[in-house]
Formats: sequence, structure tokens, C-alpha cells
Amino acid sequence: MNTITEYQKEYYEENKRLISELRKIRYQTDAKYREKIKSRSRQRYRKSLKSPDKKLGYTIKVMDEETLFSVKYVLGVIGKSRDFLDVWESTGHIPKSTYIDTRSWRLYNQHQIDLLDMAIGMYDKKEWNKEQVREFLTAGWEE
Repeated sequence: MNTITEYQKEYYEENKRLISELRKIRYQTDAKYREKIKSRSRQRYRKSLKSPDKKLGYTIKVMDEETLFSVKYVLGVIGKSRDFLDVWESTGHIPKSTYIDTRSWRLYNQHQIDLLDMAIGMYDKKEWNKEQVREFLTAGWEE
């Protein structure tokens, strides 16, 4: 048995380039194979996230010992739509996200989420206007 795996390793090393080219051709021409490869890739990616809350539909990441949450989580906390967050961020009423992951997803720490929740809540109650929300968030965003 041991000699078979050694033989396979040697064969692969000798024919690595040919095997890779054949895989690329099969990927381009065989839809079933392509879906199988994509599915495996997604499974590996999901495992690498190390998110305890995958079933809830949002991502948690830890960067520099700080827990960061995806936009989907933030939207659930503040009770608003993605369009709301995008428009308010593009107009400057909400500061840009401090953290961006490798996929260019915006990530927020718990402090920022708490600030957003409080400010948007005050705006919804009509106690603050957009300018007051902007000032409040800008003052405490980087703490």
C-alpha cells in the first residue's frame, strides 16, 4: 500500500503540468464537474470563516483580537434595509466602515454597531435630525 502512494506522488510530480491543464479543460467543458468544484470551494471557504453564527445568515470575523460583524448583522440590529445604509453612508450621514475584509465587505465592530443603533433610533423617534446623527457618529466612530 505504501508503495502505491509513493508511486502516485512521483507520477503526480512528473505530470503535474499536464494534469493541471486537463483539469482546466474539463472545468471549462463539463458543467457537472464545474459545479462540483465550485461546491467544494464554497464548503472550504465556509469552514475557513470560523463564524459561530453561520446559521443566522451573517458573518463574524476576528481581526486583531476584535470581533467584527458583517453588514447583514448590522442591518438586523438597526432594523433598516441595505439601501438605507448604503445611501446614508454615501451621503456622509454615517461614516464609512473602518474595516474591510478581503472580499471588500464592510465590517463593523460592536462599538460602531451600538452607536448606529442609538443614533438611528433617535432619528426614528424624531429626536435628532440627520445632521445630529452625523455629528454624533463622527465624534465617536473611531473610539
